[in-house]
Amino acid sequence: MVDTVITAPLIVLPQMLEHFGADQPAWLNASALLAGAMWAPLLGRTADVHGKRKVLVWTLILAGTGALVCMIAPSLWMFVLGRVIQGAAVASLFLTVGVVRDICDTRMGMIVTGIVTTGNAVFGIGFPFLFETLSQAYGYRIVFVVSAVFAAVGALLVRFFLPESVVRTPGRIDVAGALLLGGGIAAVVTYVSLGGDLGWTGAIPLLILLTGAVTLGCWIRLAHRKPDPVVDITNLSRPLMLTLGVVVLGTGAYQSMLQLFSLLADVSADEGLGYGLAAEGALGMLYGIPAIGIVLGGTLAGALAPRIG
Repeated sequence: MVDTVITAPLIVLPQMLEHFGADQPAWLNASALLAGAMWAPLLGRTADVHGKRKVLVWTLILAGTGALVCMIAPSLWMFVLGRVIQGAAVASLFLTVGVVRDICDTRMGMIVTGIVTTGNAVFGIGFPFLFETLSQAYGYRIVFVVSAVFAAVGALLVRFFLPESVVRTPGRIDVAGALLLGGGIAAVVTYVSLGGDLGWTGAIPLLILLTGAVTLGCWIRLAHRKPDPVVDITNLSRPLMLTLGVVVLGTGAYQSMLQLFSLLADVSADEGLGYGLAAEGALGMLYGIPAIGIVLGGTLAGALAPRIG
């Protein structure tokens, strides 16, 4: 289901741009990722307090609702709103890892975590070809239909087959911190997105950047003052900071590459630009082959981590 929120919409990106008459492709997908940055810590903390299974069920329902909004959205801004709601799917991935840690011992938990977090890429091997074919017949909305179905089925399976975690961490939910974090990141990314068109030193872009910087500053101050912040930044060690930096840069590079795939594959070979990717099945190949490496790498990392330490 997470792949249908993050990756699958990129396969139909050219169709969505044409439908909404938009020239900012990043927002059609980045909105879900940005929302995920807010949803993940907020729902994760809520799960610690109220139970992981309960919150995971509601997270899946929320993501499915966002998919339905995207499916019926009459305008671009309504579609972006649906993507923001759908971004809750990002939190479901981390909640699942939390559930694994609660019900498995450390050694088995690492292996299962590797399978859970990257094994879903097995679907990514064949689904790009399927979505490419279905979108040509039924339009871009088919991606969100499938996403809503996956969310509904996942919510039912979790509710009736997954035991509730007995691990609880009492505390308050830092809604203000989540809003400040998500809003600050969104403002900074908005500046980067609009700077090329409106000018990097233009009044409006600079005002947006300043707003984002101030918002993030308020979040940092709040995180140091609250006893239960949405993200605890008071004990960030240097190794953890370096690890987070690698994750941020690596994920950013990978997502940028995925976004370019659909645009490159839409260029006809008749243009003489050297891509030659407009043949049927080319887009599915571009998205499907990397999924093999994700499955193998994630599973191997999970198996080796307990032994390496």
